Amino acid sequence: MKKSKRRIFLHFHNYEILKLYSGDLRDKDKLLRHSLLLTKYALLVSHDPLLIQPKFFFETPYFNEYMKKIRALVSAGLIDYTGSQPIIFEIEEKQNQYRNHELFHQYNNELNVENSRVELRKLRFIPRQESSSLAIKNDWIKDISSESGAMYNSLINDGASGCLPEKLVYEIVDAPLRLKGEAFILDNVNKVLSRELIGSQKLNANILINKAFILSYLNEFNAMILVDTPLFALDCGLNTPDHLDKIVSVNDFRRYLNSLSLRNVIDDSLSWSRIVQLREMPEFINIVGFYFSNTNNYSALLINDDWSYNFGDAKGERLFDEVIKHIKVVSLKLRKYFDFSGFPDEANYITLANKDWISKQKNRNNSERNKVEFYIFESGASMSKNTIEVKGDVTGSNFMQDSNHSSQSLVNSKELDLNDLLSIVTIFKEQLNKLEVSNDLRKEVEAEIGTLEVQIQSPKPKMVIIGESIKTIRNICEGATGSILASEFLLKLTPFLALIP
Repeated sequence: MKKSKRRIFLHFHNYEILKLYSGDLRDKDKLLRHSLLLTKYALLVSHDPLLIQPKFFFETPYFNEYMKKIRALVSAGLIDYTGSQPIIFEIEEKQNQYRNHELFHQYNNELNVENSRVELRKLRFIPRQESSSLAIKNDWIKDISSESGAMYNSLINDGASGCLPEKLVYEIVDAPLRLKGEAFILDNVNKVLSRELIGSQKLNANILINKAFILSYLNEFNAMILVDTPLFALDCGLNTPDHLDKIVSVNDFRRYLNSLSLRNVIDDSLSWSRIVQLREMPEFINIVGFYFSNTNNYSALLINDDWSYNFGDAKGERLFDEVIKHIKVVSLKLRKYFDFSGFPDEANYITLANKDWISKQKNRNNSERNKVEFYIFESGASMSKNTIEVKGDVTGSNFMQDSNHSSQSLVNSKELDLNDLLSIVTIFKEQLNKLEVSNDLRKEVEAEIGTLEVQIQSPKPKMVIIGESIKTIRNICEGATGSILASEFLLKLTPFLALIP
């Protein structure tokens, strides 16, 4: 699994891919339910907004209804689209590509064109630099020219009628040129051949085309796709060792969440807004990170623990509160599976800026009062022995990982500056009405802020009291999932907690 951000390309809406896997395009309700479920999991495993193509508006029979169902995600800026140009969809090019295809009337429908433009204006545009058609053409030629290529072998070894006629072989080799600008899809390829591809030829050609199409997007946007879904495999030949970093098995990830007693509530009971809140919750990010770091052995790791949780008849807010509570417990329990070898016994686990760290307080004499070591590691993976040494105020510092077991000193001339802490608390206090917690908890935060203000401005501030107040505020903010205000405040508080006795 790559350590860069995960973006999911929603290829499961693609007309040709659904046809490849024998999807009944007439059963729009079934496909819609399936796509909504996959969208939930795409959100939960990704960091960036999800990526779609404008062509879905024209080719996918349920897509307009789908967009209505995910309106909340569109409003939250979690759906991007990509193409060669924004808004003004290259409709004339598509009309030419599908001029002899059953989809032509969809691209020639003015109502469809206007509807797609209205919907696309609501989304963020990510320009494409590459060409899917060119990628398919290159892979087609490469596969047919290689003795290890699936198309090469099926051309030579046609089980139905022995070797293919030489004329047909040349037609297949020249298919990219014979298409004359039409879309590079199986239906159009068959139309330029004197005999349609059958059997393994047809299957291999279809997989080759769709695999090249998908890879052109995944490589350009460093994205992944969902495969092994409840209805279809959808991997298009990418479920191989050299492409495992580009796929996520939905069924396997659901099994993982099921073992943690989270699958059913995610599948059936959480709204889009709640799914988005989970996605941004540090503890849930840890749970997802653990899965990607232990895809092959999470079952063996989890088998000796009890992960069950009874949500009872809880609904609405109460149910979500129970989900949050359970997720925090799960995240804590998963820490026992992190490899702490090579780290000092007194190290502490913290989460900072949605990353996992181990912090160790250095010798607390006067000269090293503010020195803290941070060890970076990936959730669930063996932790690196790389260290970062921080002196003074670490708020806003650029933590960097070094690969040679050396340390980086981020030096600040100040010691633990209570004026900085007071400034952070004051700004937070002014925006407290935006904190997404109950009134009782908000009042508790106000009281603790009052305590902090008194102590910080006292001639002899009691650091223990300051530390306890910060911890109380931190605990409340951690429950305010999805709150940008709380997340920012937690990020600023964490370094102070590391420096307070």
